Amino acid sequence: MMVRNVKLVHQVADKKSDPKEKTHLILAGSTVLSETIPIGQEATDEVIMEYSKATEAEEPKVIYDKSSTVLTASFDGCIDVKGVLVPKLVKNGQVRAASAEALLRSRSAPPTETVPGVVPVYAGELGDSGDFSMPGTIEFDTTELDLNYLGQLEALPVQTKTRFGYDLINKRCYFAVGLIPKEGYKYISFGGGSLENFAGIVASNMVVERDQKNHYVFPTDKEKMDEFIDNLRVNTDASSTFAAAIRGTMGIGKLCRVEDFYFGFESGPSVVAGGELYAPVDVGAIVGGSAYRKIGEVVIVYRHPERYFSFNVTLEDIEIVGVRVYGSMGFEFSPKLFGLYLGYPDTLAGNIWIYHIGLGLGFRFNEEGQSFIKFKAEFGFEKSVEIAIVYLKGYVYAGIDGAYHFGELGKGIELEIYLKGGLEGGIIALGKRYNIISFMLDARCKLESLPPQNKWKVSGSVKVSYSLNLFLFSVSGSVRVGFNKTL
Repeated sequence: MMVRNVKLVHQVADKKSDPKEKTHLILAGSTVLSETIPIGQEATDEVIMEYSKATEAEEPKVIYDKSSTVLTASFDGCIDVKGVLVPKLVKNGQVRAASAEALLRSRSAPPTETVPGVVPVYAGELGDSGDFSMPGTIEFDTTELDLNYLGQLEALPVQTKTRFGYDLINKRCYFAVGLIPKEGYKYISFGGGSLENFAGIVASNMVVERDQKNHYVFPTDKEKMDEFIDNLRVNTDASSTFAAAIRGTMGIGKLCRVEDFYFGFESGPSVVAGGELYAPVDVGAIVGGSAYRKIGEVVIVYRHPERYFSFNVTLEDIEIVGVRVYGSMGFEFSPKLFGLYLGYPDTLAGNIWIYHIGLGLGFRFNEEGQSFIKFKAEFGFEKSVEIAIVYLKGYVYAGIDGAYHFGELGKGIELEIYLKGGLEGGIIALGKRYNIISFMLDARCKLESLPPQNKWKVSGSVKVSYSLNLFLFSVSGSVRVGFNKTL
Protein backbone atom coordinates (compact mmCIF):
# COMPACT_ATOMS: atom_id res chain seq x y z
CA MET A 1 0.00 0.00 0.00
CA MET A 2 1.22 3.49 -0.83
CA VAL A 3 0.29 5.57 2.25
CA ARG A 4 -0.58 9.19 1.46
CA ASN A 5 -1.87 10.31 4.88
CA VAL A 6 -2.22 8.97 8.41
CA LYS A 7 -4.93 9.60 11.03
CA LEU A 8 -4.98 8.80 14.74
CA VAL A 9 -8.46 8.57 16.27
CA HIS A 10 -8.67 8.12 20.05
CA GLN A 11 -11.96 6.62 21.21
CA VAL A 12 -13.07 7.41 24.77
CA ALA A 13 -15.38 4.70 26.07
CA ASP A 14 -18.77 5.68 27.53
CA LYS A 15 -20.52 3.98 30.42
CA LYS A 16 -22.60 1.68 28.22
CA SER A 17 -19.72 0.33 26.19
CA ASP A 18 -16.54 -1.60 26.85
CA PRO A 19 -14.61 0.56 29.35
CA LYS A 20 -11.30 -0.16 27.61
CA GLU A 21 -9.97 2.86 25.73
CA LYS A 22 -9.05 2.22 22.08
CA THR A 23 -7.04 4.05 19.44
CA HIS A 24 -7.57 3.66 15.68
CA LEU A 25 -4.65 4.18 13.33
CA ILE A 26 -6.03 4.91 9.84
CA LEU A 27 -3.69 4.51 6.87
CA ALA A 28 -5.14 6.17 3.76
CA GLY A 29 -3.71 5.83 0.27
CA SER A 30 -3.75 3.41 -2.66
CA THR A 31 -3.52 -0.38 -2.41
CA VAL A 32 -1.65 -2.59 -4.86
CA LEU A 33 -4.32 -5.23 -5.62
CA SER A 34 -2.30 -6.92 -8.35
CA GLU A 35 0.69 -6.32 -10.59
CA THR A 36 -1.80 -5.98 -13.47
CA ILE A 37 -3.88 -3.25 -11.78
CA PRO A 38 -2.20 0.20 -11.74
CA ILE A 39 -1.97 1.85 -8.34
CA GLY A 40 -4.35 4.77 -7.88
CA GLN A 41 -3.27 8.38 -7.56
CA GLU A 42 -5.68 9.33 -4.74
CA ALA A 43 -6.18 8.35 -1.10
CA THR A 44 -9.30 6.23 -1.72
CA ASP A 45 -8.24 3.12 0.26
CA GLU A 46 -8.14 2.77 4.04
CA VAL A 47 -6.58 0.23 6.39
CA ILE A 48 -7.83 0.69 9.97
CA MET A 49 -5.75 -0.70 12.82
CA GLU A 50 -6.92 -0.80 16.43
CA TYR A 51 -4.78 -0.60 19.55
CA SER A 52 -6.16 -1.20 23.04
CA LYS A 53 -4.30 -0.94 26.33
CA ALA A 54 -5.92 -4.20 27.38
CA THR A 55 -4.79 -6.06 24.27
CA GLU A 56 -2.27 -8.77 25.15
CA ALA A 57 -0.71 -8.78 21.70
CA GLU A 58 2.16 -6.38 21.14
CA GLU A 59 0.91 -5.61 17.65
CA PRO A 60 -2.34 -3.77 16.89
CA LYS A 61 -5.04 -5.72 15.09
CA VAL A 62 -6.50 -4.83 11.69
CA ILE A 63 -10.23 -4.03 11.66
CA TYR A 64 -11.03 -5.73 8.39
CA ASP A 65 -14.76 -4.99 8.19
CA LYS A 66 -14.02 -1.26 8.37
CA SER A 67 -11.08 -1.31 5.97
CA SER A 68 -11.77 -0.98 2.26
CA THR A 69 -10.24 -0.41 -1.14
CA VAL A 70 -11.74 1.14 -4.25
CA LEU A 71 -11.40 -1.02 -7.36
CA THR A 72 -11.15 0.77 -10.70
CA ALA A 73 -9.55 -1.52 -13.26
CA SER A 74 -9.61 -2.65 -16.86
CA PHE A 75 -8.99 -6.34 -17.53
CA ASP A 76 -7.45 -7.26 -20.89
CA GLY A 77 -8.51 -3.85 -22.20
CA CYS A 78 -12.09 -4.95 -22.75
CA ILE A 79 -13.89 -5.16 -19.40
CA ASP A 80 -13.88 -2.21 -17.00
CA VAL A 81 -14.85 -2.90 -13.37
CA LYS A 82 -15.62 -0.39 -10.62
CA GLY A 83 -16.58 -1.15 -7.02
CA VAL A 84 -15.60 -1.11 -3.34
CA LEU A 85 -13.87 -4.12 -1.74
CA VAL A 86 -14.03 -4.99 1.98
CA PRO A 87 -12.19 -8.06 3.43
CA LYS A 88 -14.58 -10.77 4.61
CA LEU A 89 -14.54 -13.99 6.60
CA VAL A 90 -13.76 -16.99 4.41
CA LYS A 91 -14.34 -20.41 5.95
CA ASN A 92 -12.57 -22.80 3.58
CA GLY A 93 -10.22 -24.69 5.90
CA GLN A 94 -10.04 -24.72 9.69
CA VAL A 95 -7.32 -22.16 10.43
CA ARG A 96 -8.34 -18.49 10.44
CA ALA A 97 -6.01 -15.55 11.01
CA ALA A 98 -6.10 -11.78 11.15
CA SER A 99 -3.93 -10.99 8.13
CA ALA A 100 -2.04 -12.52 5.24
CA GLU A 101 1.12 -12.43 7.32
CA ALA A 102 -0.61 -14.24 10.17
CA LEU A 103 -1.99 -16.82 7.75
CA LEU A 104 1.52 -17.61 6.59
CA ARG A 105 2.70 -17.91 10.19
CA SER A 106 -0.23 -20.21 11.02
CA ARG A 107 1.08 -22.99 8.76
CA SER A 108 2.99 -24.48 11.68
CA ALA A 109 -0.03 -24.47 14.01
CA PRO A 110 -2.45 -27.39 14.43
CA PRO A 111 -5.73 -26.90 12.50
CA THR A 112 -7.84 -26.18 15.59
CA GLU A 113 -5.41 -23.87 17.40
CA THR A 114 -4.72 -20.18 16.95
CA VAL A 115 -1.31 -18.60 16.65
CA PRO A 116 -0.59 -16.57 19.84
CA GLY A 117 -1.24 -12.87 19.42
CA VAL A 118 -3.56 -13.33 16.44
CA VAL A 119 -7.29 -12.70 16.61
CA PRO A 120 -9.08 -15.52 14.70
CA VAL A 121 -11.70 -13.47 12.87
CA TYR A 122 -10.97 -12.61 9.23
CA ALA A 123 -8.65 -14.24 6.74
CA GLY A 124 -8.24 -16.58 3.84
CA GLU A 125 -8.23 -20.29 3.22
CA LEU A 126 -5.85 -23.22 3.31
CA GLY A 127 -5.34 -25.80 0.61
CA ASP A 128 -7.75 -28.68 0.12
CA SER A 129 -7.51 -31.86 2.22
CA GLY A 130 -5.68 -30.12 5.05
CA ASP A 131 -2.64 -29.17 3.01
CA PHE A 132 -1.25 -26.68 5.50
CA SER A 133 1.92 -26.12 3.43
CA MET A 134 -0.03 -24.02 0.92
CA PRO A 135 -1.80 -20.91 2.22
CA GLY A 136 -4.62 -19.91 -0.08
CA THR A 137 -6.55 -16.74 -0.55
CA ILE A 138 -8.06 -13.69 1.06
CA GLU A 139 -11.49 -12.68 -0.25
CA PHE A 140 -13.52 -9.48 -0.10
CA ASP A 141 -17.13 -8.41 0.23
CA THR A 142 -18.06 -6.31 -2.78
CA THR A 143 -20.63 -3.66 -3.49
CA GLU A 144 -22.68 -3.93 -6.68
CA LEU A 145 -20.06 -3.66 -9.39
CA ASP A 146 -20.38 -1.43 -12.44
CA LEU A 147 -19.29 -3.24 -15.62
CA ASN A 148 -18.47 -1.77 -18.99
CA TYR A 149 -17.58 -3.81 -22.10
CA LEU A 150 -14.99 -2.49 -24.57
CA GLY A 151 -15.63 1.11 -23.51
CA GLN A 152 -18.50 1.34 -25.99
CA LEU A 153 -21.58 0.44 -23.94
CA GLU A 154 -23.22 2.32 -21.13
CA ALA A 155 -23.58 0.62 -17.76
CA LEU A 156 -25.51 -2.57 -18.45
CA PRO A 157 -28.89 -3.28 -16.81
CA VAL A 158 -27.60 -6.37 -15.04
CA GLN A 159 -27.42 -7.63 -11.48
CA THR A 160 -24.29 -9.42 -10.42
CA LYS A 161 -23.04 -12.14 -8.11
CA THR A 162 -19.42 -11.38 -7.35
CA ARG A 163 -16.37 -12.95 -5.76
CA PHE A 164 -13.13 -11.02 -5.50
CA GLY A 165 -9.98 -12.13 -3.74
CA TYR A 166 -6.21 -12.17 -3.57
CA ASP A 167 -3.99 -15.20 -4.22
CA LEU A 168 -1.20 -15.21 -1.62
CA ILE A 169 0.96 -17.69 -3.53
CA ASN A 170 0.86 -16.14 -7.01
CA LYS A 171 0.51 -12.57 -5.64
CA ARG A 172 -2.38 -11.60 -7.89
CA CYS A 173 -6.09 -10.90 -7.77
CA TYR A 174 -8.83 -13.26 -8.87
CA PHE A 175 -12.51 -12.58 -9.35
CA ALA A 176 -15.70 -14.00 -10.81
CA VAL A 177 -18.85 -12.10 -11.72
CA GLY A 178 -22.12 -13.77 -12.71
CA LEU A 179 -24.47 -11.63 -14.82
CA ILE A 180 -28.24 -11.87 -15.14
CA PRO A 181 -30.80 -9.19 -16.17
CA LYS A 182 -32.05 -6.78 -13.55
CA GLU A 183 -35.65 -7.20 -12.55
CA GLY A 184 -37.86 -5.54 -15.16
CA TYR A 185 -35.26 -5.84 -17.92
CA LYS A 186 -35.56 -8.67 -20.45
CA TYR A 187 -32.92 -7.57 -22.94
CA ILE A 188 -30.00 -5.25 -23.58
CA SER A 189 -29.73 -3.17 -26.76
CA PHE A 190 -26.71 -2.52 -28.95
CA GLY A 191 -26.98 -0.53 -32.17
CA GLY A 192 -29.71 -2.06 -34.28
CA GLY A 193 -29.81 -5.30 -32.32
CA SER A 194 -30.73 -6.72 -28.92
CA LEU A 195 -29.81 -9.62 -26.65
CA GLU A 196 -32.68 -11.35 -24.87
CA ASN A 197 -32.90 -13.93 -22.08
CA PHE A 198 -29.21 -13.52 -21.40
CA ALA A 199 -26.81 -14.67 -18.70
CA GLY A 200 -23.07 -14.34 -18.52
CA ILE A 201 -19.88 -14.70 -16.56
CA VAL A 202 -16.62 -12.76 -16.23
CA ALA A 203 -13.74 -14.48 -14.44
CA SER A 204 -10.06 -13.82 -13.95
CA ASN A 205 -7.67 -16.44 -12.57
CA MET A 206 -10.50 -18.85 -11.83
CA VAL A 207 -11.26 -22.24 -13.35
CA VAL A 208 -14.29 -22.22 -15.68
CA GLU A 209 -15.11 -25.53 -17.37
CA ARG A 210 -15.73 -25.84 -21.13
CA ASP A 211 -18.05 -28.02 -23.21
CA GLN A 212 -17.35 -30.01 -26.37
CA LYS A 213 -17.51 -26.83 -28.47
CA ASN A 214 -14.83 -25.27 -26.23
CA HIS A 215 -17.47 -22.87 -24.87
CA TYR A 216 -17.51 -21.83 -21.21
CA VAL A 217 -20.20 -23.60 -19.15
CA PHE A 218 -22.34 -21.63 -16.66
CA PRO A 219 -26.00 -21.55 -15.49
CA THR A 220 -28.61 -19.07 -16.69
CA ASP A 221 -30.85 -18.48 -13.64
CA LYS A 222 -30.08 -16.44 -10.53
CA GLU A 223 -30.18 -19.16 -7.85
CA LYS A 224 -27.89 -21.50 -9.73
CA MET A 225 -25.63 -18.60 -10.73
CA ASP A 226 -25.10 -17.62 -7.07
CA GLU A 227 -24.12 -21.18 -6.16
CA PHE A 228 -21.94 -21.49 -9.27
CA ILE A 229 -19.91 -18.37 -8.42
CA ASP A 230 -19.49 -19.41 -4.77
CA ASN A 231 -18.13 -22.82 -5.79
CA LEU A 232 -15.73 -21.76 -8.56
CA ARG A 233 -12.17 -22.91 -7.96
CA VAL A 234 -9.27 -20.46 -7.92
CA ASN A 235 -6.67 -21.07 -10.62
CA THR A 236 -3.44 -21.94 -8.81
CA ASP A 237 -1.27 -22.25 -11.93
CA ALA A 238 1.49 -19.73 -12.43
CA SER A 239 -0.03 -18.52 -15.71
CA SER A 240 -2.90 -16.04 -15.53
CA THR A 241 -6.28 -16.84 -17.05
CA PHE A 242 -9.22 -14.76 -18.19
CA ALA A 243 -12.69 -15.90 -19.24
CA ALA A 244 -15.86 -14.06 -20.14
CA ALA A 245 -18.95 -15.23 -21.98
CA ILE A 246 -22.62 -14.47 -22.43
CA ARG A 247 -25.51 -16.57 -23.71
CA GLY A 248 -28.92 -15.60 -24.97
CA THR A 249 -30.93 -14.87 -28.11
CA MET A 250 -29.62 -12.13 -30.38
CA GLY A 251 -32.07 -10.27 -32.60
CA ILE A 252 -31.16 -7.95 -35.48
CA GLY A 253 -34.35 -6.00 -36.06
CA LYS A 254 -36.83 -8.15 -37.99
CA LEU A 255 -34.09 -9.34 -40.33
CA CYS A 256 -32.92 -12.39 -38.39
CA ARG A 257 -32.38 -13.99 -34.99
CA VAL A 258 -29.50 -16.02 -33.59
CA GLU A 259 -30.81 -18.68 -31.20
CA ASP A 260 -28.56 -20.40 -28.65
CA PHE A 261 -26.22 -17.46 -29.12
CA TYR A 262 -22.81 -17.74 -27.42
CA PHE A 263 -20.41 -14.82 -27.09
CA GLY A 264 -17.05 -15.74 -25.50
CA PHE A 265 -14.07 -13.57 -24.60
CA GLU A 266 -10.54 -14.93 -24.55
CA SER A 267 -7.28 -13.35 -23.43
CA GLY A 268 -6.03 -10.82 -25.94
CA PRO A 269 -8.82 -9.92 -25.84
CA SER A 270 -10.52 -11.76 -28.66
CA VAL A 271 -14.09 -12.89 -29.15
CA VAL A 272 -15.56 -16.03 -30.67
CA ALA A 273 -19.33 -16.12 -31.03
CA GLY A 274 -21.95 -18.11 -32.86
CA GLY A 275 -25.30 -19.77 -32.85
CA GLU A 276 -28.18 -21.02 -34.95
CA LEU A 277 -29.38 -18.50 -37.52
CA TYR A 278 -33.14 -18.05 -37.99
CA ALA A 279 -34.80 -15.84 -40.59
CA PRO A 280 -38.13 -15.43 -42.43
CA VAL A 281 -37.67 -17.31 -45.71
CA ASP A 282 -40.83 -16.38 -47.61
CA VAL A 283 -42.60 -13.15 -48.54
CA GLY A 284 -45.45 -13.64 -46.07
CA ALA A 285 -43.08 -14.18 -43.18
CA ILE A 286 -41.02 -11.12 -44.09
CA VAL A 287 -44.09 -8.87 -44.28
CA GLY A 288 -45.64 -10.29 -41.12
CA GLY A 289 -42.39 -10.40 -39.17
CA SER A 290 -42.98 -13.99 -38.03
CA ALA A 291 -42.42 -17.60 -39.08
CA TYR A 292 -38.68 -17.65 -38.47
CA ARG A 293 -37.00 -20.92 -39.42
CA LYS A 294 -33.46 -22.16 -39.07
CA ILE A 295 -31.39 -21.47 -42.17
CA GLY A 296 -27.88 -22.24 -40.95
CA GLU A 297 -25.08 -21.55 -38.50
CA VAL A 298 -23.31 -18.26 -37.81
CA VAL A 299 -19.77 -17.68 -36.47
CA ILE A 300 -18.53 -14.28 -35.29
CA VAL A 301 -14.92 -13.39 -34.44
CA TYR A 302 -13.67 -10.15 -32.87
CA ARG A 303 -10.06 -9.31 -31.93
CA HIS A 304 -9.92 -6.12 -29.92
CA PRO A 305 -6.25 -5.07 -30.39
CA GLU A 306 -6.71 -4.95 -34.20
CA ARG A 307 -10.41 -3.93 -33.94
CA TYR A 308 -10.98 -6.87 -36.29
CA PHE A 309 -14.51 -8.21 -36.82
CA SER A 310 -15.77 -11.04 -39.03
CA PHE A 311 -19.22 -12.52 -39.59
CA ASN A 312 -19.68 -15.83 -41.42
CA VAL A 313 -22.83 -17.79 -42.21
CA THR A 314 -23.10 -21.36 -43.46
CA LEU A 315 -26.50 -21.95 -45.04
CA GLU A 316 -28.19 -25.31 -44.75
CA ASP A 317 -29.95 -26.97 -47.66
CA ILE A 318 -33.07 -24.77 -47.54
CA GLU A 319 -35.78 -24.04 -50.07
CA ILE A 320 -36.50 -20.41 -50.97
CA VAL A 321 -39.18 -19.70 -53.57
CA GLY A 322 -38.87 -23.21 -54.95
CA VAL A 323 -35.06 -23.17 -55.15
CA ARG A 324 -32.82 -25.24 -52.87
CA VAL A 325 -29.93 -23.07 -51.66
CA TYR A 326 -26.81 -23.86 -49.63
CA GLY A 327 -23.28 -22.52 -49.19
CA SER A 328 -21.52 -19.85 -47.16
CA MET A 329 -21.15 -16.08 -47.07
CA GLY A 330 -19.56 -13.52 -44.80
CA PHE A 331 -17.58 -10.34 -44.36
CA GLU A 332 -14.68 -9.00 -42.33
CA PHE A 333 -13.43 -5.54 -41.52
CA SER A 334 -11.03 -3.55 -39.39
CA PRO A 335 -9.48 -0.07 -39.69
CA LYS A 336 -6.93 -1.64 -42.07
CA LEU A 337 -8.98 -4.05 -44.20
CA PHE A 338 -12.38 -4.91 -45.57
CA GLY A 339 -13.54 -8.16 -47.14
CA LEU A 340 -16.81 -9.50 -48.52
CA TYR A 341 -17.37 -13.13 -49.50
CA LEU A 342 -20.32 -14.78 -51.26
CA GLY A 343 -19.80 -18.46 -51.88
CA TYR A 344 -16.48 -18.67 -50.01
CA PRO A 345 -15.26 -20.99 -48.66
CA ASP A 346 -18.30 -23.12 -49.64
CA THR A 347 -19.83 -22.38 -53.05
CA LEU A 348 -23.18 -20.60 -52.86
CA ALA A 349 -25.25 -22.99 -54.91
CA GLY A 350 -28.81 -23.78 -55.83
CA ASN A 351 -30.65 -26.66 -57.49
CA ILE A 352 -33.51 -26.07 -59.92
CA TRP A 353 -35.03 -29.36 -61.06
CA ILE A 354 -32.01 -31.42 -62.22
CA TYR A 355 -29.79 -28.39 -62.82
CA HIS A 356 -27.10 -27.27 -60.39
CA ILE A 357 -25.71 -23.72 -60.48
CA GLY A 358 -23.02 -22.41 -58.13
CA LEU A 359 -21.33 -19.01 -57.85
CA GLY A 360 -18.74 -17.36 -55.67
CA LEU A 361 -17.44 -13.80 -55.45
CA GLY A 362 -15.03 -12.46 -52.88
CA PHE A 363 -12.68 -9.56 -52.40
CA ARG A 364 -10.41 -8.26 -49.69
CA PHE A 365 -8.69 -4.86 -49.57
CA ASN A 366 -5.82 -4.75 -47.07
CA GLU A 367 -3.73 -1.62 -46.42
CA GLU A 368 -0.91 -3.58 -44.75
CA GLY A 369 -0.83 -6.83 -46.71
CA GLN A 370 -2.02 -8.61 -49.80
CA SER A 371 -5.43 -7.90 -51.33
CA PHE A 372 -7.34 -10.08 -53.75
CA ILE A 373 -10.43 -10.50 -55.89
CA LYS A 374 -11.87 -14.02 -56.31
CA PHE A 375 -14.49 -15.50 -58.57
CA LYS A 376 -15.80 -19.01 -59.18
CA ALA A 377 -18.66 -20.59 -61.06
CA GLU A 378 -19.88 -24.12 -61.57
CA PHE A 379 -22.62 -25.79 -63.55
CA GLY A 380 -23.88 -29.33 -63.52
CA PHE A 381 -26.65 -31.84 -63.13
CA GLU A 382 -27.94 -33.58 -60.03
CA LYS A 383 -30.72 -36.11 -59.72
CA SER A 384 -32.10 -38.22 -56.87
CA VAL A 385 -34.52 -41.12 -57.31
CA GLU A 386 -36.41 -43.14 -54.69
CA ILE A 387 -38.14 -46.42 -55.55
CA ALA A 388 -39.79 -48.06 -52.54
CA ILE A 389 -36.98 -48.41 -49.99
CA VAL A 390 -34.17 -47.93 -52.53
CA TYR A 391 -32.58 -44.57 -53.35
CA LEU A 392 -30.08 -43.47 -56.00
CA LYS A 393 -28.31 -40.14 -56.39
CA GLY A 394 -26.01 -39.02 -59.19
CA TYR A 395 -24.30 -35.74 -60.00
CA VAL A 396 -21.67 -34.18 -62.24
CA TYR A 397 -20.28 -30.63 -61.91
CA ALA A 398 -17.78 -28.63 -63.97
CA GLY A 399 -16.35 -25.38 -62.66
CA ILE A 400 -13.72 -22.67 -62.69
CA ASP A 401 -12.14 -20.85 -59.74
CA GLY A 402 -9.75 -17.91 -60.13
CA ALA A 403 -8.18 -15.07 -58.17
CA TYR A 404 -6.17 -11.91 -58.79
CA HIS A 405 -3.74 -10.88 -56.01
CA PHE A 406 -2.17 -7.47 -55.50
CA GLY A 407 -0.51 -5.50 -52.71
CA GLU A 408 2.85 -4.98 -51.00
CA LEU A 409 4.37 -8.22 -52.33
CA GLY A 410 3.31 -7.59 -55.92
CA LYS A 411 0.71 -8.96 -58.31
CA GLY A 412 -0.25 -12.51 -59.11
CA ILE A 413 -2.91 -14.75 -60.57
CA GLU A 414 -4.25 -18.27 -60.00
CA LEU A 415 -6.77 -20.24 -62.04
CA GLU A 416 -8.24 -23.71 -61.48
CA ILE A 417 -10.69 -25.79 -63.49
CA TYR A 418 -12.30 -28.92 -62.15
CA LEU A 419 -14.73 -31.75 -62.90
CA LYS A 420 -16.54 -33.59 -60.10
CA GLY A 421 -18.97 -36.45 -60.34
CA GLY A 422 -20.44 -39.18 -58.22
CA LEU A 423 -22.99 -41.91 -57.81
CA GLU A 424 -24.34 -43.35 -54.58
CA GLY A 425 -27.15 -45.67 -53.63
CA GLY A 426 -28.65 -47.50 -50.69
CA ILE A 427 -31.82 -48.20 -48.77
CA ILE A 428 -34.16 -46.14 -46.59
CA ALA A 429 -35.20 -47.57 -43.21
CA LEU A 430 -36.85 -45.88 -40.23
CA GLY A 431 -36.49 -42.50 -41.93
CA LYS A 432 -32.71 -42.80 -42.35
CA ARG A 433 -30.58 -43.47 -45.39
CA TYR A 434 -28.04 -46.29 -45.32
CA ASN A 435 -25.41 -46.03 -48.03
CA ILE A 436 -24.46 -49.30 -49.75
CA ILE A 437 -22.46 -48.26 -52.80
CA SER A 438 -20.71 -45.04 -53.80
CA PHE A 439 -18.29 -43.87 -56.46
CA MET A 440 -16.72 -40.38 -56.72
CA LEU A 441 -14.42 -38.66 -59.22
CA ASP A 442 -12.52 -35.39 -58.67
CA ALA A 443 -10.26 -34.12 -61.50
CA ARG A 444 -8.46 -30.74 -61.25
CA CYS A 445 -5.91 -28.64 -63.11
CA LYS A 446 -4.37 -25.47 -61.66
CA LEU A 447 -2.20 -22.68 -63.10
CA GLU A 448 -0.71 -19.98 -60.85
CA SER A 449 1.89 -17.25 -60.62
CA LEU A 450 2.01 -15.73 -57.14
CA PRO A 451 4.26 -13.10 -55.55
CA PRO A 452 6.94 -12.64 -54.50
CA GLN A 453 8.57 -15.29 -56.78
CA ASN A 454 5.94 -14.95 -59.57
CA LYS A 455 7.05 -18.23 -61.11
CA TRP A 456 4.50 -20.03 -63.25
CA LYS A 457 3.38 -23.33 -61.77
CA VAL A 458 1.03 -25.89 -63.25
CA SER A 459 -0.40 -28.86 -61.38
CA GLY A 460 -3.10 -31.44 -61.85
CA SER A 461 -4.67 -34.40 -60.08
CA VAL A 462 -7.31 -37.08 -60.50
CA LYS A 463 -8.80 -38.82 -57.48
CA VAL A 464 -11.20 -41.76 -57.55
CA SER A 465 -12.94 -42.95 -54.37
CA TYR A 466 -15.21 -45.95 -53.91
CA SER A 467 -17.00 -47.86 -51.18
CA LEU A 468 -19.20 -50.93 -50.88
CA ASN A 469 -21.04 -51.80 -47.68
CA LEU A 470 -23.03 -55.03 -47.60
CA PHE A 471 -23.41 -55.05 -43.79
CA LEU A 472 -21.65 -58.44 -43.49
CA PHE A 473 -18.52 -56.98 -45.04
CA SER A 474 -17.38 -53.69 -46.55
CA VAL A 475 -14.62 -52.43 -48.81
CA SER A 476 -13.52 -48.88 -49.57
CA GLY A 477 -10.52 -47.00 -50.90
CA SER A 478 -9.22 -44.29 -53.19
CA VAL A 479 -6.65 -43.81 -55.91
CA ARG A 480 -4.94 -40.52 -56.71
CA VAL A 481 -2.52 -39.53 -59.46
CA GLY A 482 -1.12 -36.09 -60.14
CA PHE A 483 1.70 -33.89 -61.36
CA ASN A 484 3.31 -30.59 -60.35
CA LYS A 485 5.69 -28.59 -62.56
CA THR A 486 7.34 -25.14 -62.41
CA LEU A 487 7.77 -23.43 -65.79
